[in-house]
Amino acid sequence: MFATDGIALLRVDHIPIVRHIKVQMNVNPYIDVEYFAERKFKRGMRRLSGRFKHVWEKQNGKCFHCRMPLDIMEERTIYFKTPKSEGGQEIVTNMAYVHNYCNTLNK
Repeated sequence: MFATDGIALLRVDHIPIVRHIKVQMNVNPYIDVEYFAERKFKRGMRRLSGRFKHVWEKQNGKCFHCRMPLDIMEERTIYFKTPKSEGGQEIVTNMAYVHNYCNTLNK
């Protein structure tokens, strides 16, 4: 290991390599909507971990309010079905992903 008195080289060998999954060339985004929705869901499942992954899986990668597919790369918010101010807890059954836009409309 390379190091000096206060600085050590960061080891990244424990970080898994995530490969890009190719898009099928014979699908049309306007016709094969289910294929692309499934890709977005699987991408979210690969990127998330812990309870956030369980929330994503429980919702099938769709917004809690509008039921449209969420993209893991777009901005989203954790919505608490029972607000914390009213005694809601930070548990998977009380959490849901929503689009930022949907969250502002439903407040």
